[in-house]
Amino acid sequence: LVMLENARLRAELEALKEDGPSSWKTGYAEVLRSPGWSGTPWMVVNAGGREGLRPGAGVLSVGFAAGRVVDTTAHEGLVLSLTHPEAQWSVRMGRHGQAGRLVSVPGDVRHAQVLDIPWAQLVLPGDTVMTTGFDGVFPADVPVGFVEDVLGNEADEFQTVVVKLGADYPGSRHVVWLNNPRNARLDSMFHASSSRP
Repeated sequence: LVMLENARLRAELEALKEDGPSSWKTGYAEVLRSPGWSGTPWMVVNAGGREGLRPGAGVLSVGFAAGRVVDTTAHEGLVLSLTHPEAQWSVRMGRHGQAGRLVSVPGDVRHAQVLDIPWAQLVLPGDTVMTTGFDGVFPADVPVGFVEDVLGNEADEFQTVVVKLGADYPGSRHVVWLNNPRNARLDSMFHASSSRP
C-alpha cells in the first residue's frame, strides 16, 4: 500500500510540474514469477486486462523501475524486466546528468551497465541512476539503482557504468504499475510515420 501511495504521489508531482491533470494511472499486483526463476529474465504478475493493466505500462519494484508490460491475459501480465538481455532502457546519471543506455549483465538479476556516458560526466560510486522519461514507460526521475563502479579508461571516449539495480527481483512479492494513455498516442504516431513510403 505504501508503494501504491508513493506511485500515486509521484504521478501527482509530475502533473504539478506540467501544470495540468495527471494522466498516469497506477495499480498494484503480486509477483507470480520473478526474473532469475528457472533462469528466465521475465516477470509475471497477477494483474491483467480486467484490472486495467495494458501493454506498455511501467512496473516498479520497491519504488525502483523494474520493467515494462509487454502482454496481458485477463488476470496476468508479462513484464520485460530491466535484466532482459535484449532490452535497452533510457537512463541518466542523477536528475541533470548525461543520458545513456541501460543494458543487462548476462546472468545477473542484480546489476546492469550504462553505456554511452562520456568521460566528461563525473560519475561516482553511490550516484543515483534515474529514468529519463524518453522511452515513455516511466516518468522522468524514477530511480533505477545506484552506481557501483566505473569501467574503462580515459583513453576511451565513453565510460561504462556498473549499476546495482534497486528493483529486488529475487525477493519482491509486490509491484506497482504505471500507465499513461498518452504513450499509446505517441506510439501510434511513430507506427503511422514508419508505415509511410
